[in-house]
Parts: sequence; C-alpha cells; structure tokens
Amino acid sequence: IPANGEAKAEFTNTRELGNLTVSKKVVSPSTQDNNKEFTFTVTLDDKTVNGTFGDMTFANGVATFTLKDGESKTAKGLPAGMGYSVTEETSENFTAKATDDKSTIPANSEVRAEFINTRDTGDLSVSKEVISSNTLDHDRSFTFTVTLDDATVNGVFGEMTFENGVAIFTLKDGESKTATGLPAGVGYSVTEESSVGFETKVQGNEGTIVANDMAEAQFVNTRLPGDLTVSKKVISPSAQDSNKAFTFTVTLDDKTVNGVFGDMTFENGVATFTLKDGESMSATGLPAGVGYHVTEEASNEFKTESENEKGIIPGNGEEKVEFTNTRILGNLIVTKKVTGLGNKNKDFNFTVTLDDDSINGVYGEMTFKNGVAEFTLRHGQSKAAIGLPAGVGYTVVEAESNSDGYSTKAKNDVGTIPENGTSEVEFVNSKPDTPPPVTGDRNTQLWIPLATLSLTGITAKVLFEKRKKKTVV
Repeated sequence: IPANGEAKAEFTNTRELGNLTVSKKVVSPSTQDNNKEFTFTVTLDDKTVNGTFGDMTFANGVATFTLKDGESKTAKGLPAGMGYSVTEETSENFTAKATDDKSTIPANSEVRAEFINTRDTGDLSVSKEVISSNTLDHDRSFTFTVTLDDATVNGVFGEMTFENGVAIFTLKDGESKTATGLPAGVGYSVTEESSVGFETKVQGNEGTIVANDMAEAQFVNTRLPGDLTVSKKVISPSAQDSNKAFTFTVTLDDKTVNGVFGDMTFENGVATFTLKDGESMSATGLPAGVGYHVTEEASNEFKTESENEKGIIPGNGEEKVEFTNTRILGNLIVTKKVTGLGNKNKDFNFTVTLDDDSINGVYGEMTFKNGVAEFTLRHGQSKAAIGLPAGVGYTVVEAESNSDGYSTKAKNDVGTIPENGTSEVEFVNSKPDTPPPVTGDRNTQLWIPLATLSLTGITAKVLFEKRKKKTVV
C-alpha cells in the first residue's frame, strides 16, 4: 500500500465468443420443394442480445429467418456458454429431423444445427373393371391418364412413369396400376379415354395424395346394348318383285358375338337372312360401339341404293339401315311392214305376251293385262312399250301370219327385255307382184280346148287384118 497514495488493481473480463450455424436439407421427389422456404427461429437464453450477428439479426434474444434446400445462416460472435434453441415452423406433408437444435454456444468455435425435411409420400392405385357379355371386351385395353398438380414430378413411381407430372398407361378388365411414393399433398386427376359403347362409372378419380396412405381411383365400364334394323323397299312395275326374297349379310367387327339377338342369329359375328319388299329385321341387344357392315347379294336386274350400310352400333339406341332396289327397265317396240301386192291399209292384229303375268297397266303405247297386250298395226306403223322390267321374257305373235296369201317374216319376235335399252321387233308381210304359176294340173280336158280356142281367135284376127289392108289398097 503506498504512503499517502492509492494502489489500483484492475481486472478486465472479455466474454468468449462462438458461432451458431443453421442449415437446411430437403428430400423430396418434387423439385418444387427445393424452392420451398422453411421458417426458423433462434432463441437465446439472454434476452438482452440485440443487433446483427453475422447472418442473423436478434431482437431481445430472438432471430427469425427462412431457408431453402441447401441453404444455411450463421450467427457470428454470440456469447459463449449462452444457451440457444432452434425451431422450425411446421410444414404439412413433411417430416423434419434436427441435430443440435438445442445446446450452448461454444467458445471460439461453431455449433451446427442441421434440419432435414423429408416430403411425406402416399400411393395412388387405378383399377379397371369391365362388365360385358362380349368376351373381346375383357381383353380390350383402356387408356388412362394421371395428372398431378405438381408438374415437376418426373420418373418412375412404382408401376407408373411420370413426365412433367403426367403418367399414361393402359388397363384391361381386372387389372390395376399403383404409383408409389408420390409427394403427399399433391392433387391428382385420373381420366379414361372415351370408349364408344360403354357407360363408365368412376369413384375416386380426383383427390389429394395422402401421407402414408393409398388413394384409389376405380373405373367400371359397362357395355351398353344397341339395336340394328335392316329394311327393304322394292320399286318395280312387276308385282312379282314384291314377293322376291333378297339375301342380306350383317358382319360385325366383333367375331365373338354368337347367338340370337332379336330377329337375327349371329355366328362368329355374322348373320344372314332374307327380306322382301316392305319387310325388316332387327338385331336387339348388340354390343354398342361395335362396327357393322350390311351387304345385299347382288341382283343384276335391280339398281341397289343403301343408307347407313356401314357404321357403329349406338349405345341405348338404334341404327337403321335401308336398302332400296329399283327394277332396271327396258323397252319393246313392234314395227309393221307390208311389201309386194299386200294391202298397206290393212290392220294386222298383234299379241305381246310377257313371262311375268303380274304386269298390268299402260306402258307407253301398250296396255297390259296379266302380262298380255293386244293391238293392231298397219304398214309403216309401230307401237312401243316403255318401262317394262328388264330381264322379263316376251313373245310377239301376229294373228294374220301365213293367211290371206301373205308370207310373214319376223325378227326378234321372241326375246328378253334389255336393261336400259330397247328390243326391236319387226314383222314384214308380203304378197308377190305376179300370180304364181300353176303347176301339177292334170285336168287336160279343160286346158286343151281353151288353148285351141285361143289359137283359133288369134288366126281369125290375123286374116281380118290382111283383108283390111287389101281393101285399102
């Protein structure tokens, strides 16, 4: 102790400092999660700590900030020995794990609080059921599309492969596919490509992937029934054609269709039947969506027109196929000529007889009754029957043939009515210009005296002429 003085002992205590680093790692199949911000709070035991310490700013011992995947923040120069606690704000669909999230700031060193967030995952199953009497339908492939709200999901997830959040695949009856490990919380939508002829019922086709759970989208396709009606119409001047049976064949794209369907019986997808004018047949309860083709056996005597002969069986509806057969027509003309000494003003009687006795009515210049027409012609005249059924046979007869001294030649008097043409029949009646010589006459008693008388007359005339000349001289 100094005399008349003061001794001073001075102590300086310097707080040792340390650092605190908080880091973030995200594990997720969604790349969107790499940009997700997670909120953190660092709380110190000393509420008097205020200000900026490295990357963190404290107010009353508390600092709040955010981190993304791969990021970190460091508080530098914090008082060593001070307790701290790091917490992360809860994030739905993530499981967080932390190391050194609560401890003491070390002296002249660094402590690291590491947080790993793993995206929770769930599964999605898509199943298919087909209800149909058609065996082909059970082996039919139906196309599905799964679309996620997160377009960054790519790669193989169980039985589905996603590209930009979309997976496309096919399923048959009784099959299913499951996507495993999809990000929980992501929305999904499952659609099925439209299939003609099916009624589709869906359950669970939209929703959200649930953590540690499986979402199920169920599709049930029921084959709808449909009907097919084939009708026949015949346009013809022949009543016989109304009773003519025309043969039809219905061919389905589905060869497994067998059995009786309404009026038609199918074998391996084919039904054959006949129809007359005004008749129809209906196949009921056929599988909707199946293609069909209706054909009619060719008939050269008819022009055939059809509507809807090809198409698809409608669901809960009827497809109508109409065939119209129009008889192809032809003409018949009968012409008369008279030559020689024949009477050109004489009426000659003709009869036209058709093979089809059902033809009645007026056809051009001829009137038929039960297939027969009668008329007269003079030299140079003709009559034409217009619009007779082609293919019908005819016979033309002249009543005066080989009578009254006429010789008759006929051309095409027997034949068939041509298709879209005219059959020309010509009758030529002739009488010779001079009387025919008498031959084979054995009545000599008559012609010898006549010859003698003629010779006597000639001799007398000659003598008379000679006398006359002498007298004149």
